[in-house]
Amino acid sequence: MHDSTLVIFVRHAEKSVDPANPRNPDPSLSAEGRARAQRLAELLQDSDIDTVFTTTLARTRLTAQPVLDAATAAGRHVDVTALSPSSAPSTVAWAIRSAPGRSILVVSHSNLIPPILQELGGWTVPPMAETEYDTIYIATITSENVERADRAEIKEARLIRASYPSGIP
Repeated sequence: MHDSTLVIFVRHAEKSVDPANPRNPDPSLSAEGRARAQRLAELLQDSDIDTVFTTTLARTRLTAQPVLDAATAAGRHVDVTALSPSSAPSTVAWAIRSAPGRSILVVSHSNLIPPILQELGGWTVPPMAETEYDTIYIATITSENVERADRAEIKEARLIRASYPSGIP
């Protein structure tokens, strides 16, 4: 059995900084971040995302929310899973492998995306800078033996790196 899976990886959009609590471990999105999240939804409107993985932190969930809202408006159901930011890259890769044939959006953090890509497809990508919010990785994975995620064999895997604007001039 063969299944192709589309996986789109983005870092959460720009986070807000609360002057009263600058060390807030779970900030919301800034105005630019909200605009970038909306732009992401526009870019992905024809991708039929049916699975979303975020972390439990607000900035990842809020980055994915416009994509979820657009899917709901189009009458599509989307499975959403919030993983702990401390989840091992192998756990995230296993979750992706457990969803063959799906169109998946992964919204995570700058320090997690490169190791997840390494674990999932053996891709070595450069570290993401703390100020890098516009990078998007698009992976297409064709697997064999996908009946069980622990036995799925990647037959072919391709990765594209691109960037997308926030939408704010």
